[in-house]
Amino acid sequence: MSFILSPNLPQNRVTHVILGSKYKKTAERLNKINISVIQVPDNKGVLPALSGHADLSICHLGGSRLLLSKSIEGFAPELSSYCFDVIVSEKPSDKAYPGDVGLCACILNNYLFHNIKYTDKGLINSALANGFKPLNVKQGYTKCSVCVVDDRHIITEDKSIQKAAEAIGI
Repeated sequence: MSFILSPNLPQNRVTHVILGSKYKKTAERLNKINISVIQVPDNKGVLPALSGHADLSICHLGGSRLLLSKSIEGFAPELSSYCFDVIVSEKPSDKAYPGDVGLCACILNNYLFHNIKYTDKGLINSALANGFKPLNVKQGYTKCSVCVVDDRHIITEDKSIQKAAEAIGI
């Protein structure tokens, strides 16, 4: 398997995706178009309504590097079987906001968009080590609030994300 070098920006046809295990119909549809699904187990550390949201449990740092919530660190061997380099977050997820958003950052180009006050320290350290510049926004559910279109465009309704993106030419 080849990896997406820059998070959210596949350079070739996508062959594998990481998806919460609750989304069976979506997984079936993806399989029908020859996209294999790596199903993330429910994260019991967050509210049940959010437990299947993969972006609260995993943050792709680019290439083979993933940051995984300590709350589901038992999933690390399965990810490693796909040749991912798995780093476990510093803290487990917490049911109460903002303790559930530590990994819900949006990485685009060399920037990490997130409410830095709530970003998991392991994510900050990994981001800095990989050359990403943290950009503070008010939104904790940053990744959930952004649709990356390409390396110069996003779709969001969040004004603080919009302002931060525009400030760097996105």
